[in-house]
Amino acid sequence: MAAFDSKQDLSALLEVLNDRRKLQGDKIALESGFSIDEETLLPSFMKLPVDLSLNDASEIVSKAIFSTRLPLGFSQSELSRVCRDIYHEQRRSKKFEFLVFTHFTMDDTFPTDPFIEGKTEIDLSIGRTQSVRSKLYEQHAAELAAVEEDSQNRIHNFQGRAVIARIKATNAKAGFVTARKSLDKFRGALNLAINLSQLGRRTFGSTTRAVNTILNSKFSTVHDEEGIAIKNSVWFERDWIAPTKLFQYSKIDEVRRKRFSDVLGYMKTQHGLSELAHEGLIRYCRALDSTNWQYSFLELWSVLEFLCCIDSNQNHDTICTRVCALYADKELTRLYMNHLKIRRNGLVHAGYEIEERYAEQILYQLNRYVSRVLYFVLSNALELNSKDELREFLDLNLDVARLQRRRRIINSAIEFRRPRTIE
Repeated sequence: MAAFDSKQDLSALLEVLNDRRKLQGDKIALESGFSIDEETLLPSFMKLPVDLSLNDASEIVSKAIFSTRLPLGFSQSELSRVCRDIYHEQRRSKKFEFLVFTHFTMDDTFPTDPFIEGKTEIDLSIGRTQSVRSKLYEQHAAELAAVEEDSQNRIHNFQGRAVIARIKATNAKAGFVTARKSLDKFRGALNLAINLSQLGRRTFGSTTRAVNTILNSKFSTVHDEEGIAIKNSVWFERDWIAPTKLFQYSKIDEVRRKRFSDVLGYMKTQHGLSELAHEGLIRYCRALDSTNWQYSFLELWSVLEFLCCIDSNQNHDTICTRVCALYADKELTRLYMNHLKIRRNGLVHAGYEIEERYAEQILYQLNRYVSRVLYFVLSNALELNSKDELREFLDLNLDVARLQRRRRIINSAIEFRRPRTIE
């Protein structure tokens, strides 16, 4: 059935088009010898989708007729082709609102203010209305029941803080990818605030656990703006392990709360290193989500390479040098970094595995340095304007006396090369 198969619909559309024709002028229609009548328009409408509204159809046909897309003396088939092209262009560019529903392994005491991250709104208040809230839970549970038979895992999935990410996108897949990056960036900031003061941890028992304290739930689902789940859109975390406890924001001290506030504040501030910092947060978060410590170690080292702006022609000694630039005790830092570099090279090039009893400790050693570098880039307290400036700064790995000497030489060079007026 065509979108406009009744004479009444077609007549109404003709009226709209003729009104637009009077407003836009008759030049195109007169030059082409085209008359806007039912006989000419009907074949074009037969090829338009059935769910198109009268308003949308009139806009498409109007754009086709009163634009330069049609040649002079165009035919019915040319009109149909242009209408179809315009419809697909609009369809591709039209954005719909989607909701990505998940849980974070944290309690309900964390502040509930919505957090805007790029084009995504991260809502910790579990829906704006009761109807959407209940529908989200109902549809979420139904989707999980279709893919997961283990009821115990479903119970674990509902532990923690419910989170909704609102995003506008052309389709559910694109919306989920964008929303997940925003959620991981937000979680990365939260975990960074925790990890900056967490120098190490020992895992007791046979079960290894991820370094990140705040994890996603095992499942995430995608919904339309009304809360209805999009079919076959369940995201499944394969190596997810149920947390032993949730992160309790209410039990941390004021110093650590301020660190949360600072990190989230830096995320909202745009500066020359923002793009580097935001991508770094995503990679950092995903590297430490894994329960495989050796995998996390390698991924975390790649995050350090990224944050230190290592070029393809530079080796890992450059990473050690640039990390040392941020510490007062450079010799001790270099000793630790060289040890971590040897561990990394052994894993990648020689296939040596880190003994299980040391793996967690070594991962936390690396995490201590990566966290500090990431915090430095994110805060950008020195107001560096680009990655090139960051490289130059980190490569100035000198003591204060040598830096002052270099500054004196640079000032002399500027004075020497300053243009002078010849009298």
